[in-house]
Amino acid sequence: TGFPVVATLFIIGAVATFYTSIGGMKAVVWTDVFQASVMLAGVLSIAIQGTIKAGGLERVWEINEEWDRLRFFT
Repeated sequence: TGFPVVATLFIIGAVATFYTSIGGMKAVVWTDVFQASVMLAGVLSIAIQGTIKAGGLERVWEINEEWDRLRFFT
């Protein structure tokens, strides 16, 4: 989009801080929900991309078996 990353971060931070300070506890809860959603989306994106780059779920499973990472209770 052409926006500088640092300026975008400051703008989003300022808006979130203003919204939270004006909105009280309800705003805090909603900003926490938004933050958790962003983090969950990031984790899922990384897991999906990692699986694709590794060669699929079968390859991921094979790698884990080779390195003995599938023993949970021993």
